[in-house]
Amino acid sequence: MTSMSEYKRRERQRRAAIGERRVELYLTEAEYMGLQTACRLRNVGGKAYQMAEYLALLRINDQAALDAQLAALKPCPRCGKALPEGCAGDFKGEATCWLTRDFRVLNLTDMRVIQLTKPVDSPAVTKRPTSICDHCFERYCGNCLHADNPAGGNK
Repeated sequence: MTSMSEYKRRERQRRAAIGERRVELYLTEAEYMGLQTACRLRNVGGKAYQMAEYLALLRINDQAALDAQLAALKPCPRCGKALPEGCAGDFKGEATCWLTRDFRVLNLTDMRVIQLTKPVDSPAVTKRPTSICDHCFERYCGNCLHADNPAGGNK
């Protein structure tokens, strides 16, 4: 009979051979409950996703979204280099450098990413609050350099 440690060692070797890697994740109780709910609701009418399966599918979908975002990037208006690397920060802080403000389009917390997940008829998609800059999607602080900033701009 094979010991449990031998079984686990073989299982790790098998998974490594097919390119699988283990990831450990700590969640708050609320995050865990939300994950359980999402696993169930993302497959309504069928068996709930297993958490690992759900997280793997999220990663696959995010990779597709990221690939589309990267393909849509044009060269940096300041240095002309390919994005997202661009000047590697040499001109960060200058108004025309992509790394100063526009880099946020790749952030998961960027409002444009969140809006893409809402239904087409959602008010958030059809009408954005006027307190959000149409260019950088930040709240108007009076320091935005874009012409569409009613709080002043060019400061």
